[in-house]
Amino acid sequence: GVQLLKEAADAGYAVAQLRLAIFFENARYVDRDLDAATRYYTAAAEQGNLNAMYNLGVLLASGRAGPADTAAAAQWFRRAAELGSADAQFNFAVLMSEDRYGVANLAEGYRWYAIAAARGDADAAAQRDQLAAGIPPEERARLDAEVAAWKPRAPDPAVNREPLPSRSATNATVLTAQEALKTLGHYAGPADGILDSGTLAGLRAFAAAEGLPRPDGLTADLLARLTDRTRP
Repeated sequence: GVQLLKEAADAGYAVAQLRLAIFFENARYVDRDLDAATRYYTAAAEQGNLNAMYNLGVLLASGRAGPADTAAAAQWFRRAAELGSADAQFNFAVLMSEDRYGVANLAEGYRWYAIAAARGDADAAAQRDQLAAGIPPEERARLDAEVAAWKPRAPDPAVNREPLPSRSATNATVLTAQEALKTLGHYAGPADGILDSGTLAGLRAFAAAEGLPRPDGLTADLLARLTDRTRP
């Protein structure tokens, strides 16, 4: 339950900190507490949790948990962007290209819109093209070369996912996921609690539909999302 999750979060477990922050932000199973959400997002983000970095950036930029702090939001978006989050790349580009700090950094905005566009973000591509007119051709060529060579840093799996038992394990958690995947139309195999290739394909189809990174297995975050999507 939530108490066990809080104990894990308070013990420093990043995935638990992320999930608890989401609960506090969205009043899920607990009363809404944006100060607590900020605190737990920050704890997880400082450990390197990608989703916590992004969510914290959104919360700070929104001003929902106090005065909007776009400078701090930009720092977290930048860190998440460097780890490959397309949404963070887009948001960081927005903050860089708009006159949020007195002087707009069009080159940095162009760079991150272009990086997000290279991953298939059509909105980012449109924004990139709008900024292109304000950047000298020589500088734009240099930026394009940097974008072409850019690669994200790999997130630390130790603080970004919670592996469940081995692929051959039979357990109630996998069974719950299979039943949810069936309900959502992403899995047609047996609900037998075995994390086989068919179940993994269903998890990946669900993750793609949700705009989530391609999973290597069933994680606590993915299970929580499945549960949310199938709750009456």
